[in-house]
Amino acid sequence: MELRDTDSITPYSRNPRVNDQAVDAVAASIREFGFRQPIVIDPAGVIVVGHTRWKAAKKLGLAQVPVHVATDLTPDQAKAYRIADNKTASLSTWDADLLPFELGDLKAADFDLKITGFTDAELDELLHPIPPTVSQLPIMQPPVMTWTLIGIPTVRFVEIATEIEKLTQVPGILMETVVNSDENDKDRQQPSRS
Repeated sequence: MELRDTDSITPYSRNPRVNDQAVDAVAASIREFGFRQPIVIDPAGVIVVGHTRWKAAKKLGLAQVPVHVATDLTPDQAKAYRIADNKTASLSTWDADLLPFELGDLKAADFDLKITGFTDAELDELLHPIPPTVSQLPIMQPPVMTWTLIGIPTVRFVEIATEIEKLTQVPGILMETVVNSDENDKDRQQPSRS
């Protein structure tokens, strides 16, 4: 890796990726975290991958940028790499269960969430999900009850554990479960009879 003058680098004239809408977000990322991924160029200084980073660097007024010169790629390999680099990035998705926790942690730390690249509307939806309607809630069957000799009802926990787990996964529902696993607990209070 080496530093090159930003103006000495040439964008690939037939770059098929339209990236202008991402430049501001990438510029904000570079401003916050530094230039962590070099621009890959061919020996003539033409960008193989990193067009958006190059545009962001220009927007930020950076005189130099880190580059990796791909001297071992044929022109066809450079062309294929250029396409693959962009396409493979679009193949991944977000884990809808984990992402809100990560964003919530950043928000609690008073971190500027706009640097993540999400819009205000997306952040609002991720951090404040709309609770499901009643029709979207899982249907629970009543638990099977058994009776002990002393008349205290006990629920067979194994049979309802799956249902409890389903409810705890529904956004907007907070459950607190207390389980007494020791049926022989001598200190257990008897229910009061009124």
